[in-house]
Amino acid sequence: MFGPVVKRSLALVVLVCVLLLGAVVSPALSLRPWHPEPVDFSIAPPADALLGKASARGAGVVSRPLRAPKRFNLVGLTWTDAREQPGVAIRSRTEGGKWSPWATVYAHSEDGPDPGAEVGARGTSAPSWVGEADWVQYRMSRQPRGLRIHFVNVRGTATVADRARSAVRRMASAGVASIAGLVRAGGAQAA
Repeated sequence: MFGPVVKRSLALVVLVCVLLLGAVVSPALSLRPWHPEPVDFSIAPPADALLGKASARGAGVVSRPLRAPKRFNLVGLTWTDAREQPGVAIRSRTEGGKWSPWATVYAHSEDGPDPGAEVGARGTSAPSWVGEADWVQYRMSRQPRGLRIHFVNVRGTATVADRARSAVRRMASAGVASIAGLVRAGGAQAA
């Protein structure tokens, strides 16, 4: 039915697919559970980020909702202004989801970036765990200079490609763990 050229071409396509799948899965082929590498990124809020005052009393500022360049699990703020630490609250949501409640985050210098990681950062908020989010909004008792929003993704879900790759690797890791469990159970019965 198929000619020799078609059969060779099909075999080559299958081989390439197997090799690509092997390259994607190989980091997860271990007896230890697979964990993705954290993805760390930051943005400076755009010039038009502020909606206005955080309250009717005129205290503080609130940002407009900001879409992060990638999905994130942790979020925090840094600034270069050395004056008194501002009060900070953050909320987040996934694309099309509901906003989380506002979470107060406290300013602590020990939560800042590693020395030399971000030159000039003087003030830092504690990181806030948000689970999975694509959008963030912040409010502060005052707008400090040099504000940056820092994000971390620890689940391997930062991009659509990361989510697909992580799903395949998690399945491969679970499969290896299951096979290892069966081998151990068989060895225990034999002993």
